[in-house]
Amino acid sequence: MNPRRWNLKWVAAFVTAAAVGAIGVVVVLTVMGGGDGQATAGETTATVSPDKTEAEGTPTPLDTAPAGTPGATEATATPGAIRPVVPHYPLQIPTVPAGLTLAPKRPCPDKWQRISDDVLNYSMCIPPDWGILDERTGDRSTARTVHAQGLKILSPEGFPYPIGTPLDKPLQDPEKNLVYMTLGSAPPGSSIPCHVESRSSLGQFPAAQCQLRFNFTDWGDPDYRSDGTMVATEIIVPLANPEPGPGGDRTGYGLLIGMTGSEKAMEVHDDTISEILNTFEGQP
Repeated sequence: MNPRRWNLKWVAAFVTAAAVGAIGVVVVLTVMGGGDGQATAGETTATVSPDKTEAEGTPTPLDTAPAGTPGATEATATPGAIRPVVPHYPLQIPTVPAGLTLAPKRPCPDKWQRISDDVLNYSMCIPPDWGILDERTGDRSTARTVHAQGLKILSPEGFPYPIGTPLDKPLQDPEKNLVYMTLGSAPPGSSIPCHVESRSSLGQFPAAQCQLRFNFTDWGDPDYRSDGTMVATEIIVPLANPEPGPGGDRTGYGLLIGMTGSEKAMEVHDDTISEILNTFEGQP
């Protein structure tokens, strides 16, 4: 993986846990300030890598373990680069408990913004100083309804965002504590580049978590900082009643909540991230 063409493709592959050959999904996200009122902001196809919108149904290829590892192939080498190989492991998506009856949806905390998906059927809230990036202006999006997968949800340090700058750069800025969050879907049969373990439930659902630590300079590119460890955390929650997608039935799919930032950034925002996760609901 050459970081010059990478621009977080590898992290995005982790964050979306897209399997090679998996079918892309169009995700409809409705952003409501507190829950009432909507205004349409246009549609786009499903995004596998948050930095590049792929054609619907075309996943981003994953780098895999060395030859000889079952079900894996060796990553393509880049001349002059020292690149680790990244093994991928089958993703076990938790199952919805039999007979689960969803509790009434709770309101968002005061002034928080609800992200509600009436296709995958879930919702979450984010603080007022966090926001979905408006790719045109670099500011927080003012759109009430967004049709996309892989939204760039950034902590306050991300605004105003320097448009045209790869997300790799502000994520590693030692003067910032930027955390990047994304929401996506995981089909059965996906793989992920670290072992997934059970964690405390999210909302009413069982959940699993995977955490990966890495450094951009592991790929031998001097343009990236060498004095900071990046952390990518993925939480997988089963989807209770997802609507059929372009590829058909979504039974057994999971929602992937991904967060990426430096070690310091993840520590600074640890309490807020916990509060955000605690707002998860199994209905839009």
